[in-house]
Amino acid sequence: MMNKFFNFFLALVVCFQAMGQESIGPLTGYSQLLKEESFLKIGLVGTFDSTTIYDSDTLNLPFLDEFSNKTIQKYSPVYTGASVTSILKFSLIDNITLIPYVDTFFSASPAKLITVNLALGTTVETLLPTVTFKYNNLATWPVNYATITAYPGYNLIDTVDFANPIDTVFVTSPEYVQFQARQFFQKITDPNSLWLDSNAYHNYTFSDDPRTLGLMTFDGVKANGLPYNWNSGNGVADILTGKPLNLQGLSANDSVYFSFLYQRKGLGESPESSDKFSVEFHNPTTLLWEEAWSQTGNTNSEWKVAHVRLLNPNYFQNGFQFRFKNEGTLTGILDHWHLDYVHLRTLSGIQDTLFKDFAVVSPITSLLKDYTSVPWDHYVASPANRMSNNVKFKVRNSSNIAENNPNGTVAISKSGIPLGSFTMNGSLLSLGDLNYLPRTSYTSFYDFSAGYAFDPLTPEPEKATFDYYGSASSPFSDLDINDTTFGHQVFEDYYSYDDGSAEAAYGVTGSQGLMAYKFTLYINDSLLGVKIHWAASVTDVSSKLFYITIWDEAGGVPGSIIYQDNVLYPRQPQYGNQKDQFITYYLKDTIKFPIVGNFYIGWKQVDPERLNIGFDRNINTQDKIFFSNNSGATWTQSTIPGGGSMMMRPIFSTALNRTLNIEETTVAPQITVFPNPFENSFTITADVENFSYDLIDLSGRIVQSGNEKQVETSTLNSGLYLLTIKSKDQIILKASKIIKK
Repeated sequence: MMNKFFNFFLALVVCFQAMGQESIGPLTGYSQLLKEESFLKIGLVGTFDSTTIYDSDTLNLPFLDEFSNKTIQKYSPVYTGASVTSILKFSLIDNITLIPYVDTFFSASPAKLITVNLALGTTVETLLPTVTFKYNNLATWPVNYATITAYPGYNLIDTVDFANPIDTVFVTSPEYVQFQARQFFQKITDPNSLWLDSNAYHNYTFSDDPRTLGLMTFDGVKANGLPYNWNSGNGVADILTGKPLNLQGLSANDSVYFSFLYQRKGLGESPESSDKFSVEFHNPTTLLWEEAWSQTGNTNSEWKVAHVRLLNPNYFQNGFQFRFKNEGTLTGILDHWHLDYVHLRTLSGIQDTLFKDFAVVSPITSLLKDYTSVPWDHYVASPANRMSNNVKFKVRNSSNIAENNPNGTVAISKSGIPLGSFTMNGSLLSLGDLNYLPRTSYTSFYDFSAGYAFDPLTPEPEKATFDYYGSASSPFSDLDINDTTFGHQVFEDYYSYDDGSAEAAYGVTGSQGLMAYKFTLYINDSLLGVKIHWAASVTDVSSKLFYITIWDEAGGVPGSIIYQDNVLYPRQPQYGNQKDQFITYYLKDTIKFPIVGNFYIGWKQVDPERLNIGFDRNINTQDKIFFSNNSGATWTQSTIPGGGSMMMRPIFSTALNRTLNIEETTVAPQITVFPNPFENSFTITADVENFSYDLIDLSGRIVQSGNEKQVETSTLNSGLYLLTIKSKDQIILKASKIIKK
């Protein structure tokens, strides 16, 4: 990937010299991977104590994984049971008997017998005898002892003319100290897990033309989500190793073929010609890994078929293995390769290169219109017309023959209890084709706005989660496991457009640049803050500064700033260390800022560097994304090719409203406030009795309250205020904007 970063930074410099603009870039860390299990569970720091070495089970043919589910072995150590053994090792053992020392330590510095004669005023030093022993620091397994010659870990002081025992003065920091560590060994028996390591990334979102649900993605980060090398360089990156297989009794005459699908780039970055994706076979006789197949990078993003026959007689034993690995840039999530449909079987042939399967190929992201999540009580207060009229459903017939197209179903349940379902007409699933044509993908859209809707009477104190399953099939599908996709409709305390996965990093370049994201509330409410997923991309920008900013709307673009962080208390991007982690930023002084209707939330950045918010390439809401480099005098709508969604979610004070027992009225009363703008007074008319009002400034502070219809404001400064009206402890008008001239 020669000169990739030079070209990237050169592009940024050119942008700065001209004018700031929006851009996206590659990621350098998957937050999801930061929670993956490692092979060893570390006990005492610096030793192998209480760690576990796992002995994998052996699988039989056929081996097939199309990655609809995650089939990577999970490592959960246990310390007792029939499958567990252990060995206790000591750091210091006798050189001859190999018996551990007890409460002993040694020093590399000479140890002495110091003889003191107080009467004569003399001191004589004599070296104590050295000791030869075996030592290991127990940092790694297996333990290989080194033979060491050192001194006792103390000095002796003998005062010859004073009747007292010889004094012992111990060395304060001896180099060789006795301690112990226990190594555990655990036998794995899990035939449903097919892979031994989790360096590659199991996901449902990185292919731009998926063949089935799920795939494995290879790039330049480790299993913990961090780059293999923060600085620079190319080398071996991700490795995906299959469990041992028992091929005893087979031979080359049994036509054993290893097949899989692979794709360059997808929704990631194209690997270059110097990058490589390969398969290696483990030879049980020589105990060596041997390359069996490889490809180099280019810009072709089509799915390709690999088909390799096993011919070496040494492979047909118990303990044969295969593994995939990529070689490329080690500085982040770059040089993408994607893997699907891994299949090792007998009785195949050179012509057997088709994966004859029908599958649902992408998840349903939401059953709601416009959003992937909204606050539960917002939905409860306004449930009408909230179900989506444009649910995307994508299937593929990978068979070489046409397949029939029966109807499909999307079923909704909660806690295992069926709640409702939608029927997807078979002819629409196949886009009007009489049957599913061979080797063809079909993307259809469905109107779920009529029929079932999430029940607003479901008793939920703060949030709700519903499960949904979308299924479609063909009568002769080879695999049933990928004929159903599943998902969860989550109602929490935020609005979101994204599906929680970042395929790129996005932002604006230019000093004082502005980013704004449009949201429309189901009901008016108080904003508490915003959740943001920052994506590490090439450059660490966690030291850069920004100010959370809220705008109202003016002519379909961000209008006036109605909130902005104090210039003395800027924010900084923070990188998470958990799966799909969002960082929560509360508004200053934890104020609750009233919001009405359409609003824009985003930031003003201080420095010219792109701040790199996570960018979901699977859901396109770029018509709601705006940026500006002239303090908001003009705004530009996002035009990133292919679009996407910023991973930014405004948070609302739903739990507070329930705690205070303040609810929305079911029938909105007629309220009029005039004139607006006003000079020194305005009038409130409402068809309710005994109402009261609060006037709130833009810092969230109540500056005036009362219950009169004619409101005098001569003591208030000119500017924008928010008016809230209540009747019998129920808010009947939330945060209406009024302006004093």
